[in-house]
Amino acid sequence: MLSLDHDGTGYDAIEDPIVQELQQASGWLRPVLFHSPYESAAWAILSTRTGYAQAAAARDRLSDDGIFPSPQQLLEVKDGLQATKLERLHGIAQAALEGKLDVERLRSADDPRAELQALPGIGPFWAALIHLRAVGPTDVVAEEPRLVKAVEARYHRPLSDVSDGWRPFRTWVSVLIRANA
Repeated sequence: MLSLDHDGTGYDAIEDPIVQELQQASGWLRPVLFHSPYESAAWAILSTRTGYAQAAAARDRLSDDGIFPSPQQLLEVKDGLQATKLERLHGIAQAALEGKLDVERLRSADDPRAELQALPGIGPFWAALIHLRAVGPTDVVAEEPRLVKAVEARYHRPLSDVSDGWRPFRTWVSVLIRANA
């Protein structure tokens, strides 16, 4: 969950003074991840075209004492959700049972985002988020608008001009900058 499955050796050696300042000020912030790609994909289905409160309530109804149902348990849910969401959640559960949402499998995939987009109800936006926030690569830059804007405000240069200096922790630094925007 706290990116502790990755060796952070060298994160403190990034020679970018803006990054160094943000690292120290934040207590060496690392991205917080979903428990698993399965739970992240399920959240994607629950929250798409739905307000946060409504999606959280649906997740809580599915959960048992705060524990999200296993794929097998989710396949047993037959009502309580809009039909399309339930069908897509069942597809996510089936994909998890087939190993398509295994962290190591996705980490080693040539194009994990394309594989995630093949899942029911998962488009490019959610595929990118599941990849970054559940698979947890350390060296991917998500060129999302808020990060681009935050980098331009701090560096007065485009993201592509500065992000190579953050290797091999471009994901972590991207989160660090976004958290301090």
